[in-house]
Amino acid sequence: MRVLKFGGSSISDAERIRNVEKIILGKLNEKEQLAVVVSAHGGVTNKLITLVESIVKNQDVNPLI
Repeated sequence: MRVLKFGGSSISDAERIRNVEKIILGKLNEKEQLAVVVSAHGGVTNKLITLVESIVKNQDVNPLI
């Protein structure tokens, strides 16, 4: 079994997602058993951290801007 892990920058836009799709389909065509792990989209993790930090500090901050 092969594990493929794609980080946030690997799926940050439509073109990169299509590239990930090609990689996965290529491995499937080779009849490999796969486990695919995908992180959050690029920048999302940082926004979540900012959100949590603002909550902890009791600040009214919009991390999505």
